[in-house]
Amino acid sequence: GEVIGIIGETGIGKSSLIDLICGLILPTKGSYKLNDQNLDNEMKEKLINSISLVPQRINLIDDTIKNNIIFPNIDMSNENIEKKLNKLKTVCDLSFVDDLHVNWENLVGENGSKLSGGQIQRIGIARALFKDPQLLILDEATSALDTQTQSKILYNILEKYVDLTIIIISHSNDVISKCEKVYEIKDFKINEK
Repeated sequence: GEVIGIIGETGIGKSSLIDLICGLILPTKGSYKLNDQNLDNEMKEKLINSISLVPQRINLIDDTIKNNIIFPNIDMSNENIEKKLNKLKTVCDLSFVDDLHVNWENLVGENGSKLSGGQIQRIGIARALFKDPQLLILDEATSALDTQTQSKILYNILEKYVDLTIIIISHSNDVISKCEKVYEIKDFKINEK
């Protein structure tokens, strides 16, 4: 349930650290332990299934707004999908879906070409939360949003998902100020600030 910030200069390895945490890459030296146990294939699969990562660049499929959020969970009942989408509409400030010309069935275009950068990021965050993860990682995931929208979405997430552990990588002091702990990567070492 903690909110943890990671800061550091560009290119210092913040995203590589996230890839390690997610089990996407293994360390070249030392070992990766989870709860004092070495990460084996079974643990790695469980780990990957419990994490939602919102990267700096969000990829959208050339499909509807709805399918980009629920992807790859399309086998759920429509009732559960609608309930989750309505919650996420508020949490992720997807108010543009209520626009006169926009609804869940609107096509986003190739890589979201019919959407703004901020709309794409909000859809990416909604997709990550739709999965009901235990750990949410936001890697510069709100950088295309204005300060007010960014604060609103982070507040909503912290308010509605109190048991969710969140790791945030950001250069924004506003975003980092919402973290309970902040770690800085400097000189290839991680230190708590």
